[in-house]
Amino acid sequence: MGSTSQVLIEQSPWALLAIPATVLGIAMVYGIALLGQWRAHAQMLQLKSFFDVVICAQALAEIEAANPSELRAAESHSSCVQCRQLCQR
Repeated sequence: MGSTSQVLIEQSPWALLAIPATVLGIAMVYGIALLGQWRAHAQMLQLKSFFDVVICAQALAEIEAANPSELRAAESHSSCVQCRQLCQR
């Protein structure tokens, strides 16, 4: 609205400068967000590994608390084997 008014009264439409400034600001914020994700990638993988081990340990404890027939059936399941490998690291 401001730039249209400036054109109508034959002034230079300086308010139109807000458009490229806004686009530049959005691009900068997006770039900074990508940089932060890139720099935090190793930490996120470390956190994921930690939670995977914690969740697997809890699942193993529940399986071992079950009766022996369920334990034998669970040991052959591939996710149980993966849990044991994670917890033993």
